[in-house]
Formats: sequence, structure tokens, C-alpha cells
Amino acid sequence: MQGRGERKGGGWQALVQEEHLAAEGLIVAPSESTEAFDQFVGQEVSLWKQLVEDSGATVN
Repeated sequence: MQGRGERKGGGWQALVQEEHLAAEGLIVAPSESTEAFDQFVGQEVSLWKQLVEDSGATVN
């Protein structure tokens, strides 16, 4: 994860957004690459799909 002095882009606006999210308890962790992000999203979709199926939740 990059520190404030190591930020690659986004400037002050990105820093303000990051600080706002941190105040809400969220951690901003930029992905290393688009491939890594795709892999992460795929894992999350699989996890949440299984959780929803196991819960028996339905859409009315």
C-alpha cells in the first residue's frame, strides 16, 4: 500500500476522499494491477454468491 508521500496520482482530491473514507472506518488499498483487481472481484463474487445461496434469501 502506498503512503501519502508515495501516491502515484489523484492529488489533493484523492487524499481528501481517502481521509473521508478512513473517518468512516474504511481502508483504501489500491490494487497492484487490473489483473489483481479482476481476481479480487471474482473471489468476492464467488464468496457472496455462496453466502446468499446458503442463507436462502430470495427476491420478491
